[in-house]
Amino acid sequence: MDREKMYYKLINFFKELSAVPRNSKHEDKIAEYLCDFAKQRNLWYRKDEHNNVLIKKKASLGYESKDTILFQAHTDMVCVKTEDSNHDFSKDPIEIIEQDEILKAKDTSLGADDGIGVAFLMLLLDEEDLKLPRIECLFTTEEEIGMNGARDFDYSDIEARYLINLDGEEENTAIVGCAGGISIEYTREDEIREYLGKRAFTLDISGLYGGHSGVDIDKGRINSNYLAARLLKEIKDIEIISWKGGTKDNHKMTITYGKAL
Repeated sequence: MDREKMYYKLINFFKELSAVPRNSKHEDKIAEYLCDFAKQRNLWYRKDEHNNVLIKKKASLGYESKDTILFQAHTDMVCVKTEDSNHDFSKDPIEIIEQDEILKAKDTSLGADDGIGVAFLMLLLDEEDLKLPRIECLFTTEEEIGMNGARDFDYSDIEARYLINLDGEEENTAIVGCAGGISIEYTREDEIREYLGKRAFTLDISGLYGGHSGVDIDKGRINSNYLAARLLKEIKDIEIISWKGGTKDNHKMTITYGKAL
């Protein structure tokens, strides 16, 4: 198969994936989809209780002695939509808009992270013209909220000594290493008082650029939680009743009945 046909096959796999709901912690449908994909091609597969899916493909003729390679991509996506969108990520397909060979999504996130990685592995598993050693394709879950699927997967069926992760941002670039991450949950006891008869105000910060914590963190863009904290710190004699900011675990803050900063 030539490059152009392979490219369109890859994009078609991505479009198929876009019709399958795959929010973090709700990857059961995409796991079933991948298991059916393996069944139709008579490929060995295993799905675990966390909806991780491992699929194996035998080596091409003449490549049996080559080292087995493990490829990995995550199936969940960040599900964000515009304020006026009625999209339901639990059942509605992502509506893809294709313009000038660029794919976009109507009023929602596209899911290319890491849908394009998943589609690429599907291409490797499906395409018989590619000359490959034995490959193992691992599709993990809950990457967007802490890489939980990869952490909880039973690796006893893995035979490969080499792993290639398909979740990078740049073409023709191999990344060695990972920045990692940490989740923090902080709680404290505080005094709760009634505020009857006192004036209350709402501070709402919106319209900022936002961005991805991985690839846009160096852009110098302000964070609404950080900006609110700076503003409130300059105000004297104020107490906070509640604070909510962000919609995803990796950039969300929720405070209820907190003291002034």
